Amino acid sequence: MGVEFDALLESIGSFGRYQKYAIFLFLLPVSFFNAFMVSQLLFQLMVPDHWCHVPGRETTGLTRDQWRGFTIPRSGDLGKHSSCLMYTITWSGDVIFSPSESGDVIYSPSEGGDVIYSPSEGGDVIYSPSEGGDVIYSPSEGGDVIYSPSEGGDVIYSPSEGGDVIYSPSEGGDVIYSPSEDVNASFSLSHDTEECRSGWEYDSSQMASTVATSNEWYCERETFSHHLLSVNNAGNAFGTLILPLIGDKYTGRRVVLYVALLTHVVFTAPLVWISNFGFQLVFRFLAGLGYLTFNFVPYVIVVEIVSSKRRALVTGLFYGAWIAGMCATAPVAFLARHWQNLALLSCLPPLLVILFLRFVPESPLWLLSRGRVAECATIILQIAKTNGRPLVSRQDLETRLNTIAESQEEQLSIWHALSYPKLRLRLVLVSIISICIYMSHGVTLMGINILPHNIFLSFFILSASQFPGMVGSWASLQYLGRRFSTMSCSLLSVALCSAASFCLHDEWLLMLVIGALRLCQMMLIQAMFVVLTEILPTPIRSSGLGLYNVFGLLSMIFSPYILHSGMDPGFHYWVMAVLMLIAFILCIPLPETLGLALPQTFQEAEHLGAGRPVFTWIHNWNVTRYPTTCSKTANSNNTENPTTEKSIEH
Repeated sequence: MGVEFDALLESIGSFGRYQKYAIFLFLLPVSFFNAFMVSQLLFQLMVPDHWCHVPGRETTGLTRDQWRGFTIPRSGDLGKHSSCLMYTITWSGDVIFSPSESGDVIYSPSEGGDVIYSPSEGGDVIYSPSEGGDVIYSPSEGGDVIYSPSEGGDVIYSPSEGGDVIYSPSEGGDVIYSPSEDVNASFSLSHDTEECRSGWEYDSSQMASTVATSNEWYCERETFSHHLLSVNNAGNAFGTLILPLIGDKYTGRRVVLYVALLTHVVFTAPLVWISNFGFQLVFRFLAGLGYLTFNFVPYVIVVEIVSSKRRALVTGLFYGAWIAGMCATAPVAFLARHWQNLALLSCLPPLLVILFLRFVPESPLWLLSRGRVAECATIILQIAKTNGRPLVSRQDLETRLNTIAESQEEQLSIWHALSYPKLRLRLVLVSIISICIYMSHGVTLMGINILPHNIFLSFFILSASQFPGMVGSWASLQYLGRRFSTMSCSLLSVALCSAASFCLHDEWLLMLVIGALRLCQMMLIQAMFVVLTEILPTPIRSSGLGLYNVFGLLSMIFSPYILHSGMDPGFHYWVMAVLMLIAFILCIPLPETLGLALPQTFQEAEHLGAGRPVFTWIHNWNVTRYPTTCSKTANSNNTENPTTEKSIEH
């Protein structure tokens, strides 16, 4: 049916004004908005830098950073402040103060000590007495203070101006804080630590609030945000598996598109007022059901009315709009500042598309497949009129459409492919490759804090780095071959993942490496999409592509746990390196499909690549030396298959 319908499209205009309207007024805006809807969730669910709230700072005259330096220990290889521990603090003097509440302090300052250190200029100070003694530290200007006593001793700290303070006692010893001005406070800190008992403070310099900060999902509850990301991906995978199937068999594509759009709005808007974690899980799952369907269905509707020669161009524009939408997410999140604003903003694009959808007709190819010839003829005539092509009579058109409909093949299940050994092996290999690619892509996609002081710039740069991948993927596939493209991208990804683990202390170098990795991942995703399209026979090509995406989305459930494993800071890069190495190895047995016609039957798909050696590099300049069709090979080896095409169809 495809060849006859393509011929009909050519007669009415397969890339005329109607198709261009559909691409630029429908498909590209949908792809742009869908990318924003998906990626803004990362800003909603990010967990900013946080630490224990220790009451009493307002009575000391210390800045927030000074107070944090005194009261919060450091942990980890990178020397970051602890998120869940604080030094034990004891208030002394004639004090009316409870650490869990604020209050007035009546204080009489202590007197001098054994040591007075007063630098005349700012600078970092490391004071490490070898013996006990009281210490009064009074810098006249700002400076970082690192105090590490090797033995016991009381410390009296009296700054006259600001300065960062890092206190790391290696042994016993109290810190007595005595301000030099008329601020009423006196407290002592020991080297003992305890868990947060008065809540948390967090860095609000980038996002004023996130789901985690609104619900105080910190420490043992920090994984709640990761659970929400995972369950959202699970909903996306389930919806991608179910909704297109319902649309193809029962309701049509427009109805499923309505359902996908309304699902996001109905289950996202209430989240602004829901704090219960259980309800958040349910609503995030349901809101994710339509993500990929919202993107995939418009693409199918448009490419079905475009000539085969232009479909690669449409696909490139489609991916370009998606990347542009991801780039736009960063400035929108920067302006929104609050996760509630982002959630509500993500509901606007579906509502706009719903209003516009009344002008978008049903897929004529789907109508024809369901025998609704009259409705299909109406749309075909509208396309011809918009493109300025001469109109044929409605009766002649319906007669031609009836002939095309009667010639369509019976739709077969993807399970029929399991009867063919080579095709079965290739499906298994591609499924595992999909898991490896999508899982590693999910880790890099969710790692938006490579530049921790500007997550918006970090996300924008990493998103924009994928643009060259569109052109690079097309050029590589066209001239260097399918297998070489997939293998080289996989191997280069292994090298980049390994290199990233050694760049953790240089933010911009790490950004450069991860940007190159994102580019390779985008090229690999597009390359595998093309490869899978060319190795699957026509009856299961659509369902096979859908299953490929489902496996990939399911694997992304594990991405947030790999990224936030709590192990070595470079652990997730080594996991990705292993995943991409597996993908590289599994790409080797796949056939080189450059220059081959698409297989129409299961037998043609089974013998695809015959006469093309596995360990030979086939590219644009030597492809003519190798077979470009497998029909002859398939016929000569017909006895090798236990199940013939005829027996399957019956």
